[in-house]
Amino acid sequence: MNIYLSGYLDRNLGDDLMLKIIAYRFREHNFYVSVKKEELFIPFENEPNMYMLKPDDKINFDMGLTVTGSGFIIRGVTSILYFLKEEFERRRLVKGLKNAVIGCNIGPYRGLIGKILVKWKVRSYDLISVRDKASYDFVKKYSKKSILEIHPDLVFSMPDEWIPDVECEGHLGISTYRSNFESNLLYYKTIAKTADKFIEQTKRKVLLFAFDVEQENDLCSAYTILSMMKHKEYAEIIAHTDDGSNILYNLKRCGGILTARFHMAVLATRFCLPFVPIAYSNKTVNALNDFGYEGEIFDIHSISEEKLLDAIYNIEPFKNSKILQEQARGHYDCLRQWMK
Repeated sequence: MNIYLSGYLDRNLGDDLMLKIIAYRFREHNFYVSVKKEELFIPFENEPNMYMLKPDDKINFDMGLTVTGSGFIIRGVTSILYFLKEEFERRRLVKGLKNAVIGCNIGPYRGLIGKILVKWKVRSYDLISVRDKASYDFVKKYSKKSILEIHPDLVFSMPDEWIPDVECEGHLGISTYRSNFESNLLYYKTIAKTADKFIEQTKRKVLLFAFDVEQENDLCSAYTILSMMKHKEYAEIIAHTDDGSNILYNLKRCGGILTARFHMAVLATRFCLPFVPIAYSNKTVNALNDFGYEGEIFDIHSISEEKLLDAIYNIEPFKNSKILQEQARGHYDCLRQWMK
């Protein structure tokens, strides 16, 4: 089949891994991706069945597939305009074809207009698989004709062969985060203090991970945090600059993870690493609760280095990695069944 593949394309590690997993699991099909900037295709350049769709390409598509995590977000006027532009383009390319969306959560959205637009998009899909109960309830209420399934996040099903064989060095990994809509200063200062105290107490390094290197720009947060640290020589910035290998390799060097990025928590679980989650939205809280996480979830707006350090020193690896890995395969199992 020739499949038009859409998703969140921002050189964001979590969403890039989701797209790569589907292409890997469906190697018998060809996937065509439309990007607004060619550099956004860098993570997929070595995928044998993924192609960048060019304006003059004449492809007869057999179906449309959206693979996304937070693909139903509307926060304001600018967000509405971007949402409509992307959605009209997707509908133009897949008009008259069957459509599926895999691995998503619904929201966050603001106001009545946001909710109306999200419902409008949800109703365009014939098959929907979600990753949390709140999203399941939303789709069940507003898209009664769609086939609907719920499974843990798709990245849990990452193939074993993608996990590098790297010796743990006991460093603290921190996935950095930057909000486009509010001040990040409290978060930056707290993370910098936490990193310095960890270094002073353990003599280990801190690895600052930048999962998104385009519009969301975690690199900005990583460098800002580094600038606030006293022990800069003990810190490294690890950016998503390739197909994901750089992040995965350096993640294995860590003995524990402090994560504001949801997919860092997923990867930590997949790698059997202990982690402390910091939530910047309900999507993180909902998903962590749904896959059985019982530890404390810290709010990004009210964190302190003392509480974070105490949690870091007392965490243990999450024990349900294998179960979640098997359950997450349900996303592409239901897709394969639906495609027959």
